[in-house]
Amino acid sequence: MVYMTEKLIKNPKTFISYSWSSPEYENRIIKLAEDLMSEGVEVILDKWHLRDGHDANAFMEKMVNDPEITKVIIACDKAYQSKADKRKGGVGTEAQIISSKLYSEQEQDKFVAVIFERDEAGEACTPTYYTSRIYIDFTNIEEESLQFERLVRWIYDKPVHVPPPLGKVPKYITDGDIAAKISTSVKYKRAIEAIKTNKPYFVASLSEYFEELIAGLEHFRPDTNFDPFDDAVIKMIENFIPYRNEIINLFEALAKFSPDMSYLDETIKFLESFYKFTDRPENISRFRDWDWDVFKFLHHEVFLYIIAVLIKRGNFIEAETLINGGYYISLANQQPSLEDISVFRPYLTSLESRKSRLKLRRISLHADLLKERCVGINLSFADLMQADFVLYIARYIHVNDSRRIPWYPITLLYASYHHTGFEIFIRAETDVGFKKLQTLLGIEGIEKIDNLITRIKSGEVKQPSYDHETISVPHFLNYEKLGIRNK
Repeated sequence: MVYMTEKLIKNPKTFISYSWSSPEYENRIIKLAEDLMSEGVEVILDKWHLRDGHDANAFMEKMVNDPEITKVIIACDKAYQSKADKRKGGVGTEAQIISSKLYSEQEQDKFVAVIFERDEAGEACTPTYYTSRIYIDFTNIEEESLQFERLVRWIYDKPVHVPPPLGKVPKYITDGDIAAKISTSVKYKRAIEAIKTNKPYFVASLSEYFEELIAGLEHFRPDTNFDPFDDAVIKMIENFIPYRNEIINLFEALAKFSPDMSYLDETIKFLESFYKFTDRPENISRFRDWDWDVFKFLHHEVFLYIIAVLIKRGNFIEAETLINGGYYISLANQQPSLEDISVFRPYLTSLESRKSRLKLRRISLHADLLKERCVGINLSFADLMQADFVLYIARYIHVNDSRRIPWYPITLLYASYHHTGFEIFIRAETDVGFKKLQTLLGIEGIEKIDNLITRIKSGEVKQPSYDHETISVPHFLNYEKLGIRNK
């Protein structure tokens, strides 16, 4: 296949226009021609092809006008610039022909300037007729190999950067209505760049992005009069995917590049601000419980993914801070309070209604949606289930009130298909791995885990169950093997 591909690409024919500035410079041009020949480019050079007795002007004119010459390289130094501008000598003759071609023809990809010298002001030595056009820079020896590849690609019409395939028309266009859209693109790119380059303002950039996103969440509030309402909920949840992916990418970058945990305060404020949308606004007095289901689902999903990213990337202290920390919750007509993450665990009436309306034989549409949407990102659904299970274990370890359900891991509905267990608990068989698990759960030693298992065996704590299937917490916790391998 490689052989056939090479055969299909015709060897291009290229002419080099240059000035006889000095023997050293002429040798550099010859070396360039030799290098191009080695890359399959047939180079026409006066040193090789202009013989005694030939008409030099006719040769130059033919090289520029010949249709078989697909590319013309204008090798520029100070001497070439001066002769071209003054129309002096052979360079002046070539300049007259080339400039007329550049100005008269629409297709201008036959000519390119290759810069070998700059003037005292640091400007490229190009003829006046070439001013403002893109050139290839050979003035920096250290980058010459990269510029040479760029030149070869130009000759073959094979640039490095090409447009991606044209996608389908977005659903928010074909659906015939105005879909929710937030202008986060600029602030997202600024935040990503600041995080990856460790700019001192990266936390401020992150805060700006969060503020822009929160300000635009109102666009995702569905029309409560839409019938069936669950269709409106599903549509808005689907429309949020690009922004969910932005959030995931931001936390991937933070987990890899952030020098400290200074971003956690902004993350907590973001989650608190987002949570306000899961309850009625102050200006609404008549409502149904399911009116805020879009935001309940999205807030829960975003929180799960943030924890999943931090666990996968080994940022256990940061994850533990978010799991076991307090959140300032201030909702309409309610006293502000400090709550744990149990308030982030939603029940979605609209999805239960949808299941009944469409007669869907599904245990949980909430879990189904989370699984179906786990695409186009650097996390697997196993990563999401692992985060959900960690949240369940961490909260039950720290909450001794049997009347409360501090976290319900809805994604573990699919755990029966994940018999091997979760990575963080398997790695905890070693001392090092168990210490990391202790950090993640916010515990010292194994006593609190022992206590949880005792409460489960006594029936005080119910293991997650879905339909007629119960998830074995000791199995997925890898309880019998925690910390037994001393490496």
